[in-house]
Amino acid sequence: MPSKFKRLAAIDVGSNSLHLVIAKVSPDGKFSVLDKMKAPVRLGEGGGKFLHLSDDAISEGVKALKSFAKIAKENNVDAIRAVATSAVREAENKDVFVEKVFNESGINIEVVSGYEESRLIFLGASKSLELEKSKIGLCDIGGGSAELLSANNGELAFATSFKIGAIRMSEKYFPNEDVNQLQVEDCKEFIRNEIFLAAETIKNNGFKKFVGTSGTIQTLASMVLAMRGEKIPDNLNGVTIKRKEIDEITENIIQAKNFSKRAKLPGMDPKRADIIVAGAITFQTILYSLDVKEFVVSNYALREGILIDWIDKQISESSDEIAGYHLGNERLESILITGNKYQFSEIHGTHVCKMALKIYDDLFELHNLPQEARAYLEAASLLHDIGYFISKSSHHKHSLYLIRHSKMYGFTENELGMIGNTTRYHRKSHPKITHNDYQGLSIKEKEIVNKLASILRIAEGLDRSHKQIVNDIGTKFDKDSITFNLKINNDEDPQLEVWSAERKKGLMEEVYERNIKFEF
Repeated sequence: MPSKFKRLAAIDVGSNSLHLVIAKVSPDGKFSVLDKMKAPVRLGEGGGKFLHLSDDAISEGVKALKSFAKIAKENNVDAIRAVATSAVREAENKDVFVEKVFNESGINIEVVSGYEESRLIFLGASKSLELEKSKIGLCDIGGGSAELLSANNGELAFATSFKIGAIRMSEKYFPNEDVNQLQVEDCKEFIRNEIFLAAETIKNNGFKKFVGTSGTIQTLASMVLAMRGEKIPDNLNGVTIKRKEIDEITENIIQAKNFSKRAKLPGMDPKRADIIVAGAITFQTILYSLDVKEFVVSNYALREGILIDWIDKQISESSDEIAGYHLGNERLESILITGNKYQFSEIHGTHVCKMALKIYDDLFELHNLPQEARAYLEAASLLHDIGYFISKSSHHKHSLYLIRHSKMYGFTENELGMIGNTTRYHRKSHPKITHNDYQGLSIKEKEIVNKLASILRIAEGLDRSHKQIVNDIGTKFDKDSITFNLKINNDEDPQLEVWSAERKKGLMEEVYERNIKFEF
């Protein structure tokens, strides 16, 4: 494994708090935690709708992340990966926050979908409890959202996210310290209705073990242990809690009539005193909806899942186990599922992908893109034509739409944005700042899309007939030109392919400021 994997930092930019974990990674891909830090910054406040990050929240968030960046540097971390969830995901001004964080701390925040958030949580929990061969259900309650999923033998069977996090439910149903029974019943009814179909799906899938993760559930577990008279360990991983114990703790929380009294309850995290009523009722309702009698606590969740996913991706990209691909098994499978869903031509897509990656590798010293950009090009190449499922006319625009709205394992919203925009520009118009989806990309993301799209246009043009007449390509460049040497199948005539590629070379000439030539 490359030396850059020695130390990594993962940051969970949550709705209720920000978490940093620093890990040392061994050559076999396993990691050990060296340091952790939590910053109690509530990005997710504002009437339960999470439509806007307040100036104070942005300021506090940036301050915390600057501190995290400093700690990572002091720990000689090789790289940082930060993932943002519900509060940032839903905020209309999320780009302001993301850009400010990058400018002041150097940390690039990835905004993940609820589905991707669920997958990362599952990765973390699976590792902490060794659930790879188990049939499980899982619940994670954050500040803005709650994730529910089921899995079998280490593979996700179902995953979804609901806007029923502890902060959101507090603002919606429990805005004051005192709580009455009508509020409790209204909250329970809302949650039951929200999760009904998901609960039925998870029950139908079946599970032998149910897992609870993250702060709200860990706090409730600590309170149960205190109620039992047991010592609360620093690590709650593997602790088993019964539903009837959650019932008792929830009633104790409700009976404590103000924040001060709740903060003093044994086992309580005082910083959660104002949202614990909603968190407890939400979890209690989920347990009953899923007919869960007991659950086990996972000490790992999103931030550890970020580390595991990151390490797995890098191992896949540096191995030769998957000939021709560098996406890794899970992401590749997800892409092919999406492609088949929209009836793509796998033969054409795979051939265009092969050509595009060859160009990418040959031009590496010229484009100098980050390592992960290769996976974006791979995904875009395979899926560039899925827009035909909607309509042949403007299918490149439809491809962008389908990718942006697909649930694909292992990709953040930012990454899906780059992949989708790369497919959007595989034909017709060059990228323009007036195009809404392109306009929403950061400066760095626009650069990546421009370079990848210019490659995809050439590769796609060279299979214009969908007959794989050009079966390989060699690329060389100098200060004035980029020359493609085409290898042709037998005695086939490549004129149509060359004509098509000639029509599409303009973007590459603009991006690299060189003349494009084709030889065969």
